[in-house]
Amino acid sequence: GTLLHPRVPEAPALPNAGRALFVAHQSTEDVEGLSPKNELEAKLVCALVHFYTVVACVPLDKITVLTPYKGQLHLLRNMIRAMQLAAVVDTGPKKPDGGTTFSSVDVQTVDTFQGEENDIIILSLTRGRSLTRFLKTQNRVCVAVSRARCSFVCLGNPAMLLQLEDWRNVLRGVRIAAVDVETSTEAPTLVDTGVAPYSLKLACPRHPS
Repeated sequence: GTLLHPRVPEAPALPNAGRALFVAHQSTEDVEGLSPKNELEAKLVCALVHFYTVVACVPLDKITVLTPYKGQLHLLRNMIRAMQLAAVVDTGPKKPDGGTTFSSVDVQTVDTFQGEENDIIILSLTRGRSLTRFLKTQNRVCVAVSRARCSFVCLGNPAMLLQLEDWRNVLRGVRIAAVDVETSTEAPTLVDTGVAPYSLKLACPRHPS
């Protein structure tokens, strides 16, 4: 089945990325706590949120960030909240002093987001060392990659994911962007789509120069 909902042709998308993008990196997760987290991947998520909200002016409520793990959930919520994003369309109560009202995008676990969808989904897989039960469970994979009406961005390690047929099928349907030299060198041989990865560069669609 298709990864993205077909009825929204004017989907906001990253430059040169199309509507489905996989951001490939080789960062590994921290497993010292009760639930894994991956700070480097969380920083990449924040960069994507910044592009969509500040550069492309996508309303905050049109974006949802998903992750399988509560450790990454709390890390992402704290980091995105610290960005102090001003709502593009502020429908909430005005502050008494007339100052800017800050908000955040929705961040949820994949399991709690079942049955819901949003225009833009950013999926932080978190794991980089080894395959886990979540990554191997077909219905969870289906939920994780099918919640976007417009644009879908996934972050993770494709070399690890390609050990599973479900994820191999997902990767055949997305554009791969490498964020480091090692991944960029390795990625062209990972997926048999004939589409070479490219370096991820964010630019304003209204002011390309």
